[in-house]
Amino acid sequence: MQKNANAVNGSDQKWDIDLHGVGGKRRRAPNYTDKEIRVLMSLVVDHMDVIESKQTDSTTWRMKDKAWNSITEDYNKASVTSKRTSEMIRQKYESMKKTARRKEARNREETDAVQMEEYEKELLQLLELHGGYVSQKSNIDVLMETKLNDSVNIKSESSSDSIHFEDDRDEEAFIITDDDRVWDLGNNLNNRSKLYFAKKQLEQLEREEQRQITEHQYRMKTQEIKTKVFLQREKRARLEHVKKMELLELEIEFKKKRLGLI
Repeated sequence: MQKNANAVNGSDQKWDIDLHGVGGKRRRAPNYTDKEIRVLMSLVVDHMDVIESKQTDSTTWRMKDKAWNSITEDYNKASVTSKRTSEMIRQKYESMKKTARRKEARNREETDAVQMEEYEKELLQLLELHGGYVSQKSNIDVLMETKLNDSVNIKSESSSDSIHFEDDRDEEAFIITDDDRVWDLGNNLNNRSKLYFAKKQLEQLEREEQRQITEHQYRMKTQEIKTKVFLQREKRARLEHVKKMELLELEIEFKKKRLGLI
């Protein structure tokens, strides 16, 4: 028995192990059906930000455990073939990621394309979006922003392409309209200091604008994928309902024939 268990743990298994078999014996849990995979995907989408977080602190790990427990609970509440543990669900998700990435890599390198499931394509899209997502400013940005707010007050003139700088210390003001001369004004240390901070603040504003654009695109794309998954689930549910009604009508007709009512 120990030998069989070690063999399973040491191989790239294609099934899950149910530890709650009769008499405490290990037995192979049923393979995941297409329906179970769709259920798992729909649950994972709602927790993607947590389970794919790159943070490694204890708080994040607790959040991940909580998310997987929630996914497992909802999964087992659904109409599935077999109950699964949180570890089984997690292993299946990791296996799905590896398989999807392996197929994508092969399709890039070889002309003989491998057929990818729709859920695999959606999963890769979600992983790609999450991997490029930046949610916080860096410490350098925060420090630079503080220094700039203390040193320089920038006002944009709507009627001109020039930039107006005001130094609060001596109320000296000047206007520069040539971008090529903005960062090279000779040996005046005061001017160079003001221009340095002004340049850094402009760079900070550009980074902040790009960060907001990236966040917006991420939210929109994630919502688009969630909507697509939801619509696909609704479509499958309608088709299943139609099939069930057709089967019910056939059963009624068959019983009527047996009773001589037709």
